[in-house]
Amino acid sequence: MIEFYGGEPMGLTLKEMIASFTKCIDLYNYLLKNHHRRTAIAAYRIGMAMNLDEEALSNLVLAASLHDIGALTVTERDQMVRMDVEDPYPHCSLGCYMLESFEPFFKISRIVYYHHWHYEENNNFVPKYGEVPLESYILHVADRTDILTHHEQSVLAQKESII
Repeated sequence: MIEFYGGEPMGLTLKEMIASFTKCIDLYNYLLKNHHRRTAIAAYRIGMAMNLDEEALSNLVLAASLHDIGALTVTERDQMVRMDVEDPYPHCSLGCYMLESFEPFFKISRIVYYHHWHYEENNNFVPKYGEVPLESYILHVADRTDILTHHEQSVLAQKESII
């Protein structure tokens, strides 16, 4: 249960709070409608296939559910697809900053920070944030797959272009 600063229980679980955040993002940013949910499901499936432990899998799903929380400015909203490919780091940095001050989100803030980090840059991490978590790479694949998928068409018909 989440508690107020005075210690009074809110009657809200962390999962319920994240679901509320995700719904708010969906309402504010129409380009992200259901994107976080789809990305979280894909990331979960990849994490399961990779036999991640329970904590890593939980952190991965939580991070996937909030990974674009830093893309909330009007400019970013209107240029989301272009920005996501050409210059993704402002929303990664802002998302990390927004999440890291809340202790239950500290670990996932690092996953969010690196969720567009290229694998070949693995050894070129930012010392302040530590090494790139494996979960960030999994999130990146799940995110890219969802962004590249045209959801009004058959996924199987798009397999080659997505790969």
